[in-house]
Amino acid sequence: CSPRRTLNISEPIPMWKPLTGEPCAGKPHARFGGRGGRCPFLPLFYLKLYDLPKAAPEEVINTYKSKIADYKKNIEQYEQEKIEIQEKAKKLETVRDESQLHSQAFGMAIIFLQIAILLSSIAALLKKKMLWYGGLAAGVIGLFYFLNGFMIFI
Repeated sequence: CSPRRTLNISEPIPMWKPLTGEPCAGKPHARFGGRGGRCPFLPLFYLKLYDLPKAAPEEVINTYKSKIADYKKNIEQYEQEKIEIQEKAKKLETVRDESQLHSQAFGMAIIFLQIAILLSSIAALLKKKMLWYGGLAAGVIGLFYFLNGFMIFI
């Protein structure tokens, strides 16, 4: 990568990759072990017994066999952990989706309650009963949305 420099006025804006940490198309996200990085263990294709010389001592062969067994055990453990993490993530996604439903209703409640406060304040300053009734109506709508935030009946 070349170092970034400032652009002249006449130069077009280059299409740099955004530095947001978002994944490239088809590649897993970097936070989940994608796109290179240091491997937590040596991949199995580096440890093939037939790569050893035929006259390799029994001790070396046994060492390789034990390493391969350890790596297989680690892989099985990581696969099991991956399944558990995926199950937890799915449960948390349902909680997130439900919370988003509630937040939309509470957001509308806040908007209408603030409008009600504003109209009531202006009505008190100007001593206009019609504005106060408008504030009262906005307050009732705000309370309706507030209850909807808890019960989700709309």
